Amino acid sequence: MERGLANFRVVKQLFNNSLFQRLVCRKIVQKILKQLLTLGVAIGRIYLHTVKQNNKMRTKTTLAAAAILAAGIVSSMAQANVYSLNIVGYYNVPLGGLTALANSLQTGTPANRADQVIPYSDGDNIQLWTGSSWATWSMDSLSSTGWLNPAGNDAPVANLPILGPGLGFFYGNNTGKTNITFVGDVRTGTNIVAIPSGLSPHGSPLPYGGAVSTGPINLQVQDGDNVQKWTGVKWDTYSRDTLSSTGWIAPNGSDGPEPTLIVGQGFFYGNNVGAFNWTQILNVP
Repeated sequence: MERGLANFRVVKQLFNNSLFQRLVCRKIVQKILKQLLTLGVAIGRIYLHTVKQNNKMRTKTTLAAAAILAAGIVSSMAQANVYSLNIVGYYNVPLGGLTALANSLQTGTPANRADQVIPYSDGDNIQLWTGSSWATWSMDSLSSTGWLNPAGNDAPVANLPILGPGLGFFYGNNTGKTNITFVGDVRTGTNIVAIPSGLSPHGSPLPYGGAVSTGPINLQVQDGDNVQKWTGVKWDTYSRDTLSSTGWIAPNGSDGPEPTLIVGQGFFYGNNVGAFNWTQILNVP
């Protein structure tokens, strides 16, 4: 009994030891990194932080559209040795004049509202597909709220659109910015995006890049459907066709390779077969 109590005291002392806590955190982070690397996510610097610290994420020059993830450990809660785990990070997407984007992170309060997702840039805009046309929300410092709605009126911040998981949209770059940075939490667990019939704009709910179907993006394009990518001036259509020697028809009409997306890239999905769910899963230890 005394030996058991002694062992308990040793364990308690270990958990109260800050060095031990850091080592435990590193072990957890290493497991997450191993899983992310397996899924094809580009990893950048890793940071350990406590709940008392500010998660300041400094934008740095990166390769075009490289996802840079940082694993953060939120430390002790209410004097108890209780730990919670989250993955926070950022990624950069290069900008042209008009760029198809997607928010692959969870950020802000309320979550993913435009002003929480998009770094403010006076004169630029975001454009959302209505089903038949693009609705433009403009950043305008002369507006009483800093934003104009599609009708050209001052837009209450509370009414700004939500740029949620799986949604594709346009960024209208009138100020000459070369890239845009997205910051937030990685959506762990099971992420489901509904793909309706017809034409709809989408983007990966997780910060993944690579092949559309066979890579970690895991969009199982149905035979007869297509993925449309914005080139900066037009939409290029990549059609899924099992009669093709590659399984795909390129924009020029010949057999072509499976299309790829960069992290944070928006696209159109042309659904000619029927509605289905697109699923991505990221589990942490």
